[in-house]
Amino acid sequence: MQFKKQVDQWIADNKLVKIEVLKGRGVRQTLLGRILKFDVDDRIVLLYDPDAKQVRNLKFAEIETMQPVD
Repeated sequence: MQFKKQVDQWIADNKLVKIEVLKGRGVRQTLLGRILKFDVDDRIVLLYDPDAKQVRNLKFAEIETMQPVD
């Protein structure tokens, strides 16, 4: 639950975050963006990618790491 509070603070502060995602066959992808929604019940993260100007729907299972960009 501590991590949820931390992510909620990132959302409130409109922090830029770096998320490392595991795609099929061991392919890793690094995304930079702002978290719009962190839903524990549905186990998803909505991430706005300002470079691509799109919202990405990420499942908890595919997220390897998540941290704020300093």
